[in-house]
Amino acid sequence: MKTVIYLIRHAESIANARGLYVGITDYPLSEYGHQQARDLANKLAGAEINRIYSSPLRRAYETATPFAERACKPVVIVPDLIEVNAGAWEGFKWTYLVRNYPDEVRYIKATGHHTGMLGGEEYNNVAARMHRALSSIALANPGKTVMALSHAQAIRAFLCKAGDISYSQIKDKIGDIPNASITTLEYDADTKNFEVKAIGQESIEDEPVYFIGFNTLAKTFV
Repeated sequence: MKTVIYLIRHAESIANARGLYVGITDYPLSEYGHQQARDLANKLAGAEINRIYSSPLRRAYETATPFAERACKPVVIVPDLIEVNAGAWEGFKWTYLVRNYPDEVRYIKATGHHTGMLGGEEYNNVAARMHRALSSIALANPGKTVMALSHAQAIRAFLCKAGDISYSQIKDKIGDIPNASITTLEYDADTKNFEVKAIGQESIEDEPVYFIGFNTLAKTFV
């Protein structure tokens, strides 16, 4: 039996609008982000979504709220859906990071892998906890369709493991995860594997998007 998960990145936060680098710092949505959340609720209006899950951070919870209110469903907080801890980089503008961590920023821009953060969380840990959270959600909802609100780096880390992709290939193999975008997963309870159906789309009605070399079965998580 399969479970469909719409894994959604939160809408634009105040930190996004200000060009700040944040992970677990709890910024709310910007005014535009609230509009994106309302637009997302409209796009999903016809979908039969059984349950709604969210990272504990406000920008994720607030993104889920318009749809949850329309569907009259609660938003269940799942701590493991939280964004990567950015350590010493939390809250700084990109311009500051470019000046003070030029090598790390060049690597990030070339690959999409956000690494080098002093005291930050390792991607392997992010991928493992995301897999744990999404597996638990799927197993609790056999044969159903659910929403899970998370964050760009957390989603990317999960997809790397799901596609057996090295973190340095994120940009080429996964691409961008825009604000309020939808990544569609199917979990097979029999094989205990995830199949990635689409990545970073604006709507579930769009044609599926695959990236070259992307292996859609998640077989091993560490």
